[in-house]
Amino acid sequence: MSLSLDRILTWFQASFKDKKILLPDIDDERMFLAVSELVSAGENPVIYGKKQELERYHDLIQQGLDFVRVPDDKQNIVVAARDLSEWKWDGFLWGNISTTTNIARALIKNIGTESGIGRASSHFLFGKEGKEPFLLSDGGFQIDPSAQELAEIALLTTKRAQLYGLVPRVAFLSFSTSGSGGEHPHVFKMQEATSHGRKIFQEHGLWDIEIEGELQFDAALIPEILKKKDPNSSLTGPANVFIFPDLNSANIAYKIIERLAGYTALWPVLQGFSKPVNDLSRGCSVEDIVQMYYITKNLEL
Repeated sequence: MSLSLDRILTWFQASFKDKKILLPDIDDERMFLAVSELVSAGENPVIYGKKQELERYHDLIQQGLDFVRVPDDKQNIVVAARDLSEWKWDGFLWGNISTTTNIARALIKNIGTESGIGRASSHFLFGKEGKEPFLLSDGGFQIDPSAQELAEIALLTTKRAQLYGLVPRVAFLSFSTSGSGGEHPHVFKMQEATSHGRKIFQEHGLWDIEIEGELQFDAALIPEILKKKDPNSSLTGPANVFIFPDLNSANIAYKIIERLAGYTALWPVLQGFSKPVNDLSRGCSVEDIVQMYYITKNLEL
């Protein structure tokens, strides 16, 4: 049976790990509806808010919903990030109101990055009926990563692919395949990223992960094309972890895939921080919030 996005989400929802997840952006009808749904499902998130923001949650609090009242002169996200840094809770999810920039500042200042990596980033998880899921990185966080940083992003994304139950095949993408683009800094960057990737994967015990680059997207996706463009490639099947050269190309690609190809994209899942944290889109739905809550709760660093 093929692994589908629905099966991945069902697994996350059915995995009841005893973790407390903070929800600071509560002054929003979508968040209220999401929290109500979670409470009805037996979950107990922790909401952070000022007195006025907490009022609409009165009935849920009476039922036992955990909450933290934030002073009027403080920002919810700052207080939540501070408390998370002090290991009072297990992780948090926000971004339905707050901007990614404000979230990133709070995270980097208060929480820091995972030991041994030092590079926070993000990935999108894509799914479509009848198609195997795949991951794209980094479409939401790092603007112009170096070759070394791309290797670290690839490592983090590959670990998440394994968590989702996929067998990772990693492609470092370019406009060039195996030097076909000539001697250009952009080509060299992805060749170097691939080399760094192979090294860092081995350092972290991931000896059996297939890695290839630099590759054009069609070569990474379609084995028959890859055989023509690079007969010596180590990939034994279509790549499912796509590492883009920069945020510019990755973000454009994610929107094209979602809008024109009809794939469902789970909003950028953050990776590389010292605790499980995630950023919602300000255009997210109630369903997005609920799904990302379960993913955040079950993330393993």
